[in-house]
Amino acid sequence: MDEYCFQFTKAATTEAIDRQENLMSILAPHASIRNRNEDIEILRGVAIIFILVVHIRLLLIYPSSLYNGFLNLFQLSLGVDLFFVISGFVIANSLQHSLSGSSTSKYRQLLAFWLKRVFRLLPAAWLWLTVTVAIMFVITQNIEAADSFERSMIPIYAAMLNILNFYSAYCNANPGNDSICGIYYLHGQYWSLSLEEQFYFVFPFLLFFVNRKMFIASLVLLLAAQFFWYRPVTSFGFFFRTDALCWGILLSFFSNSKRYISIYPKVLDSKYVSSALSLILVILLPAVGAHVTGVFNMKIYGVGLAAVLCVLLVWLASYDKRHFGRSIGFRKVMMYIGSRSYALYISHLTLFITISLLWEAVFGKNATSEFNKGLINIVVLLIAFSMTFVLSEFTYRFVELRYRNKGRKLAAEYLNKG
Repeated sequence: MDEYCFQFTKAATTEAIDRQENLMSILAPHASIRNRNEDIEILRGVAIIFILVVHIRLLLIYPSSLYNGFLNLFQLSLGVDLFFVISGFVIANSLQHSLSGSSTSKYRQLLAFWLKRVFRLLPAAWLWLTVTVAIMFVITQNIEAADSFERSMIPIYAAMLNILNFYSAYCNANPGNDSICGIYYLHGQYWSLSLEEQFYFVFPFLLFFVNRKMFIASLVLLLAAQFFWYRPVTSFGFFFRTDALCWGILLSFFSNSKRYISIYPKVLDSKYVSSALSLILVILLPAVGAHVTGVFNMKIYGVGLAAVLCVLLVWLASYDKRHFGRSIGFRKVMMYIGSRSYALYISHLTLFITISLLWEAVFGKNATSEFNKGLINIVVLLIAFSMTFVLSEFTYRFVELRYRNKGRKLAAEYLNKG
């Protein structure tokens, strides 16, 4: 969902070059910041798989006790928090490199960063919002309420303006407000995109214009204040889970220090130890989450603890030493999924809900035997996942890549003028 290639378009001063070379010499044995971190990309794949699996419940035509039992054991919605840590880490790294590798004014760097973010995220997001609008228009024609489509457009506007987290929080707290809360909500995942966009807007200001030590101290205080903030899914605070973003930023700062290398456990150089640890952490995150962040068993420290587990995963991946799988085939598949994770994330909910509604409208729910019910569920799953991956591939190739490159080009041209 984020960039790993950074272009330094303005000649740096000798002092800035020295700083850059020193930093790269420290990190060279473990990871190249300027190149794509493969383990981070694999973690993106893990995060989107978590999200896709947890939303299978929207596809099932008939309830599945096996699937429900699985969800009781693993809280896979924490894939969102894992995305947040990755975003905080990657974006903070990107901005720090911009600062250390360019003599361009901070204001121009700030505007260039926003320009790249706009072209990176909004075209694909608005494309799928347009698809959602078309689907909602068809659905609401069969509803007697005259204003059903108009009310369903309200969350679309909120998503376009990147304030859907505020809208979702309000509607959760005021479920009876039918005049504002839309009756169909096919793009609920956009709440997290809104929170990230707000982060992309505020964070560069703080990084560029606030004293570094003061900024880090503020992040630590913010994390401490949030750790015991009770945020069940029905609460306002659920949609403002900034813990993971803060952890990602702190990890980025730490990864640019000499101590980052010194604390690396040498035992992890063993492929068996590193593979076992990464697997344990990947399983531990949703397993612990099921006991502390569930709908009916949310603990006061649940969100905070989940964010800590997420940052441990990203810390391990940040060294880019093939901790998350050694098999070439496995890594290629997971990196492919990770590279398409943004397209998959913004499209899947709309497609899942639509396919489920279409199936019921055309075929109904007429199966009588458990075997036929299971078979129908499998067929619907295959259709939905096939369509989701095909349309996500189209989105990635013809929208994401095209506008991402355009944004980079425009940002580079803008920086060159400075």
